[in-house]
Amino acid sequence: MSLGKLQPVVVPKPWGGGHLDHFALDPHTRVGELVVYSQLPQYPVIIEEEGKTYKAKEYKIQFPFMVKLLSAQEPLSLQNHPADEDIPLLGLEGCGKTECWFILAAESSAKIYLGLKEGYDQRIFEKLEELNNPLSYFNSFSPRPGDIFFLPAGMVHGTQGRILFYEIQQNCDYTFRIFDFGRKRSLNLKEAAQVYRPHVPLFLHDQKYFACRYFRFWPVKLEPEKTFSQRREFPQLITWTGEHAILSVEDKDINLNFGDTVIMDANVAFAFRAESPGWLICAASA
Repeated sequence: MSLGKLQPVVVPKPWGGGHLDHFALDPHTRVGELVVYSQLPQYPVIIEEEGKTYKAKEYKIQFPFMVKLLSAQEPLSLQNHPADEDIPLLGLEGCGKTECWFILAAESSAKIYLGLKEGYDQRIFEKLEELNNPLSYFNSFSPRPGDIFFLPAGMVHGTQGRILFYEIQQNCDYTFRIFDFGRKRSLNLKEAAQVYRPHVPLFLHDQKYFACRYFRFWPVKLEPEKTFSQRREFPQLITWTGEHAILSVEDKDINLNFGDTVIMDANVAFAFRAESPGWLICAASA
């Protein structure tokens, strides 16, 4: 059996929404991101298997993506990310950043902004700080639990309102900020305009499976005392977002709580029993 349990990286953010604060050692810390899997050196996720620990990049099972839980109560800046082909043109290293969000919780007033409305392009970026209603130039959506938002590289995106979501993305940390809601942080308008792409927003509800060229994932909604069983012919990264559950693999039971993530090797059968409502999110290479 090959099963590794991950030790995530806690990322404090001033805009943290409160959903993840219990992961911080300091009770006054606002946590914005819980990085549950990454090979980037700035997020040194550790994998534990049978008493031994490994860096994610050194573990025998590798994934070409990064996974985090993200919690916000203040707006996330309007931003975009480079595509693979932009990286050498910008003098950067690594890969681009296409990502996908799966909504776990959202207040009724929350908004997600995806792409410019028809008739506008990146030339508007330079004017946003001067406009009376800059958000009106972007497509807006009201997220609900279970929604999927696909964010291909180059698409402008941001949020408002309290929200919690699962994010799967390429192993990239390049972000170009376009509009920061008056917080006076530096902007990256030149780079954002260079990598901008006029993608049509893709928004899905109650979708049981999503795939793109970089990753795939399938969320399973579980209620208390319900069991989900599965065996796949490929390795999986499995994240639990309820309060408590039991993962049974062969003759071993493993207790999982909110945010816990495990790597399951190919052809390993498991049963998952929820003791509270939540989403079990399974991810794999494309």
